[in-house]
Amino acid sequence: MPISLVTLSSRMQPVSSHLSGQQMKVFEFPLQVALKLRRHRQDLAHRRFAVLQSQYNSAHDQLRHYKRLLSLAGRLLSLPVRLMWM
Repeated sequence: MPISLVTLSSRMQPVSSHLSGQQMKVFEFPLQVALKLRRHRQDLAHRRFAVLQSQYNSAHDQLRHYKRLLSLAGRLLSLPVRLMWM
């Protein structure tokens, strides 16, 4: 079950004051971490969607191409029949 931002913000603990500035940079508040993870997941979802959309468009173009070929083949096959009945 995903942890909500409210739950994360309530778990924030103060960094003790004896830490130097360099050491404090290592710590990030859970809310910031949650927002970074959310952005990362959204980026991944957008990339996956773009890939799927590209694959769909490619398959759709191929299908249209094959339909056109089948239509042409059908017309070519029916041509001798039409010529015989003329």
